[in-house]
Amino acid sequence: PWAGACISCHDSSAAKSHVVLNGGALDVTRTAAQPAMRAFEDVESCSVCHGPGREFDTEMLHK
Repeated sequence: PWAGACISCHDSSAAKSHVVLNGGALDVTRTAAQPAMRAFEDVESCSVCHGPGREFDTEMLHK
């Protein structure tokens, strides 16, 4: 779900690749993504770098 918010602006090929390589799913419906998310096979890891207090904290970068 987080990747969808980011990709609405950060829509370059490099940004999309970054999202996919870090567990985001693009161009899939929520229904299609649910089984993988429930099984923890496809987990977005955005907060590792972009979470509160992290090096690329989105709140700090989007002031």
